[in-house]
Amino acid sequence: MDPLIKVVDLTKYFPVKALFFTRGWVRAVDKVSFSIFKGETFGLVGESGCGKTTLGRLLVRLIEPTSGKVYFNNVNIYSLKGKALRDFRRKVQIVFQDPYSSLDPRMLVFDIIAEAIEATETKIPTSLEDYIISLLEQVGLSKEHLYRYPHEFSGGQRQRIAIARALAVNPEFIVLDEPTSALDVSVQAQILNLLKDLQKEYGFTYLFISHDLAVVKYMSHRIGVMYLGKLVELASSNEIFEKPLHPYTQILLSAIPIPDPKLARSKHRIKPKGEPPSPINPPPGCRFHPRCPFAMDVCRSREPSLVEVEPGHYVACWKYQKA
Repeated sequence: MDPLIKVVDLTKYFPVKALFFTRGWVRAVDKVSFSIFKGETFGLVGESGCGKTTLGRLLVRLIEPTSGKVYFNNVNIYSLKGKALRDFRRKVQIVFQDPYSSLDPRMLVFDIIAEAIEATETKIPTSLEDYIISLLEQVGLSKEHLYRYPHEFSGGQRQRIAIARALAVNPEFIVLDEPTSALDVSVQAQILNLLKDLQKEYGFTYLFISHDLAVVKYMSHRIGVMYLGKLVELASSNEIFEKPLHPYTQILLSAIPIPDPKLARSKHRIKPKGEPPSPINPPPGCRFHPRCPFAMDVCRSREPSLVEVEPGHYVACWKYQKA
């Protein structure tokens, strides 16, 4: 089966400016490759600053890459222009992390959603008002919310409006950039269940970005782990949690808190060394080696590639491949 999204050596460097010259480059995403299949949720995890959000924005072409390609239905999205690009914009959407800043405070809910429909020239089966009411009902809101401003809603309700706006253009692929991290825990569960129900009903494909491992496990079919702009491990959700291979993945999982004090005291925790290196000047070899408790000589000089060490389980670590 061909993937819906195929990412090939995707790279994004941001310049670091000093007066009138460039001091260096932030290597936010560096030669990342993976695929996302139709109808699945691909989770992306890693600590803050690892490049997750930049990668998500590249996939919907909110920003342009330094190099690399992204194929959507076997078409390179960075070659699209004119009508083809507008059609692509209609097929992919993004839900941002903060519902307080992603909605225009001066616009009514009706206008916020209608703007997306009109900008993409989406054909709708009913009148505009009836269509928007049906979208609000799908995300747990109602007709009475149609002519209100965003400040009149709670954080969870605002995120529901943002989801309705994404659904309005009948997308195939949706990037969910930490869609629940700014919400209360009780509201998070409601939004996550809403997203799963919508995927089950309409067959959406998701890229789910988060730093919360428990949430990613609940939502995702497969998970990719990022560190300092690189994809270091990729496997099914169960494989990542039951048999993590990369030391960084093992460290992330060992840091998950356990609510039982007795079990928490007996749990073995793997601790990294030092602080994360700068993405402007990443270390040679494996980027994780300065913090890795299992680093070898080869890790300091040669960068491991992402290889399949077990069926469907990919890892970039010299422990599992020949130097």
